[in-house]
Amino acid sequence: SDLYRNPSNSTTTLHNLTILVNRDEQYLFLVRVIVPYQGPPSEYVALKMIPDNRLPPRHLHSVRVDKTSAVIKWESPYDFPNEDMDYILTVKDMIRKVDRNYKVTTRNGTVEYTIGKLEPGGKYSVTVQLKNMSKESTIKVTTVPLSAPDALKVISENNHVLLFWKSLALKEKNFNESWG
Repeated sequence: SDLYRNPSNSTTTLHNLTILVNRDEQYLFLVRVIVPYQGPPSEYVALKMIPDNRLPPRHLHSVRVDKTSAVIKWESPYDFPNEDMDYILTVKDMIRKVDRNYKVTTRNGTVEYTIGKLEPGGKYSVTVQLKNMSKESTIKVTTVPLSAPDALKVISENNHVLLFWKSLALKEKNFNESWG
């Protein structure tokens, strides 16, 4: 019933017509000959417009994934953004079951963002959406795992065993001994 709220007519002698419409509205279109006689209507076409502010970011993908960071990239829902756009990034740690949110404000049509403080070998779900909007884009990111320790030695003595290995700090430049 909403589709018949504001009927309007347009007349042309051409076989095509451009009509300006409002966002977030539904429309019914049909065509009929009216000159020299009124003919039957064509089949109707129903169209539901998607408002610009509900479109999801496009082409979300990871550019580079390291042990503790990931660089992701996406394109604006619009071809040429003419104002600053606020994006919300939600990074869900699929192992620890915790979320972190980031806000990115930009006017660029293509956005590249580095997510830091990730854990080596972690599994993450990254969601990008325009602030206060429901449509979103999501990708899965798995960080590069740490290397295994080298040169494990075992020395057994009486009632205990001593284990020795090389520190990962020798192989992994970003490894922090306090991690254990």
